[in-house]
Amino acid sequence: MRIALDVTAALARGTTTARARYAARLAASLLEVATPDDRLLLLWKLSRWRRLRALPRLDDARVRARPFVGAAAPLILRGCDVFHGLRTDLPRRTGRCPAAFTVHSLDWVLHPGLGPPEGRDERRARMTALAGRADGLLVQTEAGRRALLEAFPATDPARVFVTPLGCDAAEFSPDPAPGDPGVRERLGLRTPYVVCVATVEKRKNQARLARAFARAKAARGLVLALAGGRGYGAEEALAEVGPHVRVLGPVAPADLPALYRGASAFALPSLYDEAPLALIEAMACGCPAVAGATGTVAELADGAAELVDPISEEAIAAGLERALADPARRAELRERGLRRAGALTWRACAERTYAVYGTLAAMGPRRP
Repeated sequence: MRIALDVTAALARGTTTARARYAARLAASLLEVATPDDRLLLLWKLSRWRRLRALPRLDDARVRARPFVGAAAPLILRGCDVFHGLRTDLPRRTGRCPAAFTVHSLDWVLHPGLGPPEGRDERRARMTALAGRADGLLVQTEAGRRALLEAFPATDPARVFVTPLGCDAAEFSPDPAPGDPGVRERLGLRTPYVVCVATVEKRKNQARLARAFARAKAARGLVLALAGGRGYGAEEALAEVGPHVRVLGPVAPADLPALYRGASAFALPSLYDEAPLALIEAMACGCPAVAGATGTVAELADGAAELVDPISEEAIAAGLERALADPARRAELRERGLRRAGALTWRACAERTYAVYGTLAAMGPRRP
């Protein structure tokens, strides 16, 4: 099978972006499950050429890489059995090559107030068109699949597939590494802390988290570390910054395991999240997790996180209390988190994704 994979997301700015890590890990893991006769063509948007150093380095004769121009997609994809776009805006046409697209989030459809109003109508129109013409749509949870089909009823359910994200157990492990203290020292974390790894934005709810953290008795003497770039509504969240909050900014992926392992707890009470990769990584590092009790996150956590009402600061504070002050609950969250993360691997993600490719290649393109 000849697979074309759009890895433009891996070249994006922002070192902690889940989409960038997803693109890089999926590309590498596909080679583990592919046959010797398969071929993998890595495509990247021409405008990202200055970021080529971030392109996944796959030393394998089955791999080629080339720039991607949307208008020339039918020509570039000629001879390919399937194209997988990791974004929903590229390309418009793929000729006779079946095309699948990963839908990372529907927050701008389900909760339009959580994102910027600019371009909202255009995004919905683009997604509506994509849902109607795509040969396959990939989401990370069954709850996300149901939401997509409800939001876009013209979508063919047989062409919507669930491919959960994964985690590298060798990289994200509960076992301390010699360099861990140095990483935390470099990040300025010299006292016990609770960590939130996510873009600082309205949807991720860091403003409520900061207020809840300040009222949680078990958090006294601890620091709330916010790791991630800035998104829509960051100003509101950062307005809550006080002596108990440390804004780290983007953190390199290589530093994340040490950040999780040193934390007293991980907290991400998002108002909406499709499948937060940081939650999986934190659980894999043995870090007790507190997360928003939304349908997709509850499915992802599968009982391995302290789920709280993200609208209620009191509920978030109570969740932090249980995760920080209750030894039995902490031990339970750690054990369940390790088991849950162990079931979510990049190889498993690649296996399910590869199976989707085979299904789409057999079905052929739906477009005339």
